[in-house]
Amino acid sequence: MAVKGCRPSDWPSVMSLCAQHAQLVPSFGVHPWDVEDLADSWLEDLKSAIESTPGAMLGECGLDRCTRGKQVDWETQKSAFRRQLGLAKELGKTVSIHCVRAPAELESALAEAGLTHPIILHSWVGSADSTAALLKRFPSVLISLSGHLFQKPPAKAMDMVSVVPADRLLVESDAPDG
Repeated sequence: MAVKGCRPSDWPSVMSLCAQHAQLVPSFGVHPWDVEDLADSWLEDLKSAIESTPGAMLGECGLDRCTRGKQVDWETQKSAFRRQLGLAKELGKTVSIHCVRAPAELESALAEAGLTHPIILHSWVGSADSTAALLKRFPSVLISLSGHLFQKPPAKAMDMVSVVPADRLLVESDAPDG
């Protein structure tokens, strides 16, 4: 199970918890809701957190067009996401991605990054078409399904689920609504 630190202030707690429980996988990143007001050193700090923590992955990072009432600059989100993908490539790390209502931008960023390690689309609710396209284009993409998927009409939810091969499907553990 991954324990994710989604902002710099979370990272020390993730390090401490994962040091006490070897079965936990530490993960460090900056969530798209938290990309504004970062210290100038945030990317170097992220690199340091990952490099100093055995088995760490990068994430949660990503893009979100529906930030639950919080105004987060879109260009700032895209820049922070691309920089984190670049770091994941540099360090050869699995990356966990949060993406809401931005499948085209996600596909573009992934193509630009050229990642070869696993790419986890965490709590994914994309359409069947965007899901199929991402799975076809990026062989390292894995999908964990969001509980929000089942708020869609049943036919749309089943269409999306049906395009995900069993060997690329993960259990989603985000709570309470992931």
